[in-house]
Amino acid sequence: VVFTDATLIAIAEQLPENAEALSAIPGVGPAKIESYGDEVVRMVRSRA
Repeated sequence: VVFTDATLIAIAEQLPENAEALSAIPGVGPAKIESYGDEVVRMVRSRA
């Protein structure tokens, strides 16, 4: 599990546009930003 359901819901609701905004979401720490941040932001941008 990379992100919990609650974290995924928060990402979908907040639609972070960059790693800084993504890191403000509970459950998204520095290690997850490093590993997945760019891809998550890219996916959010493509769906927003």
